[in-house]
Amino acid sequence: MSKLAPVALLLVGLSAGFAGVYFGMPKIRPAYVEGLHVKFDSLRALADTSVIAVDSVATDTTLDETAMLDSLSELRAQIARLEQQSAEIAASRERLSGTLDSLATTGGEAAEIAATLSILEDDELAEVVNKLDDRVLRSLYVTASRKNKARLLKAMPPERAGKLIRSLFDAGSRS
Repeated sequence: MSKLAPVALLLVGLSAGFAGVYFGMPKIRPAYVEGLHVKFDSLRALADTSVIAVDSVATDTTLDETAMLDSLSELRAQIARLEQQSAEIAASRERLSGTLDSLATTGGEAAEIAATLSILEDDELAEVVNKLDDRVLRSLYVTASRKNKARLLKAMPPERAGKLIRSLFDAGSRS
């Protein structure tokens, strides 16, 4: 019995402590206890209304079964449309990626060619510029240094230089 006495004393002490907290809490922290009561009441009310809502849904399922099937078929059609749009976007992304790679390659080549412009004499540059089409000339101009841009414009006839500058401004206003 001497071994059970400490265990019994411990259980009595714990029980007395819990009873003291249970009965003493409303006197020590009344606002806290009142908040707990309000939460408990709101949970009880919520449980009561959810049971009513479940009962009302259970009785209306036979009437709404066709509406649910219709909305399900609408959702399936919408998913199919979204999957088709996703496939179209992926294809567009692939095309744009190829175009971007091509432009990057062309831009790199144009930059290399534009860098060699400083080697040419003015009369040689004028001959080369007159033989280039407008698209190539524009790419060279865009990638050229400030000094080479001035040399390119100087090597062109004034009408062609004006046309090039207009095309650059038109492209800038679209962006």
